[in-house]
Amino acid sequence: MKRKTQKERVLQYLKDFKTITSIECVYRLQIVDLQHAVMELRKDGYNITDEWISNGDTRYKRYKLEVSEWNI
Repeated sequence: MKRKTQKERVLQYLKDFKTITSIECVYRLQIVDLQHAVMELRKDGYNITDEWISNGDTRYKRYKLEVSEWNI
């Protein structure tokens, strides 16, 4: 059985959980470069939005796959 690519794994995670952050990506998917996977998915036509989250001195992005893209 063929192992899914990082891009496929990120897409499946977004479909299952709606959003993802870099830290979730590392811990749950063992993928370090979430930004690259998101860039590739956007090139493929997926509408993935992002927002900056601030938590004290820490800032990070949360990526979201818009529902209309995969829930048709």
